[in-house]
Amino acid sequence: MIIKLGYSRVSTKIRLFPHKLLELSLLALSNAIQFLTDAAVLFERKSYAHSLALAVFGLEELGKSSYCYLAHKGAVDMQEFHHYMRKHDKKLEVMRSLDGIQVMRTLNEDAEKKGRFITSHEMLSHPVLRRREAWWGNLSKLRMKALYVDYESTKSSPIRRSDALEINAKSRMYALAVANTVLAAAKRR
Repeated sequence: MIIKLGYSRVSTKIRLFPHKLLELSLLALSNAIQFLTDAAVLFERKSYAHSLALAVFGLEELGKSSYCYLAHKGAVDMQEFHHYMRKHDKKLEVMRSLDGIQVMRTLNEDAEKKGRFITSHEMLSHPVLRRREAWWGNLSKLRMKALYVDYESTKSSPIRRSDALEINAKSRMYALAVANTVLAAAKRR
């Protein structure tokens, strides 16, 4: 299926029409799923480094899909949109932010079940959130390590099977969450 995206040239930037952003979100989701499928095949064949790299690319595409969905809903400044869509780390930042929101929601719900209130300081310094932030912060470095030989250091260690397994598993989990949101919006259209 070919989807034509409506756009107009504004100086040197392309401005997407908001009504086409959901379609772009679906295309990015499809690309993410393909990256994750390929990552799973490589993992099965014990190509852990390349599997990890493709899983990170899948996460970036999930970030793009999520951001396009948010833009479609009017929750994104379109000037900011172009900045985020052209940089790998910014697309991962979108996913990291959405993950952080989910972790904070879970921490708050758990505290409420116990009849207590969790302060913002407790939440932001919670070990779970701190571990997740470190995980997200390390993804770009791991992807680079997985894809390229470091000529400046002969001491770099290979990508571990456990790293590739964790990133592949989390990527698929995030893919399900993004797919549920974006596909539900597409059905309502």
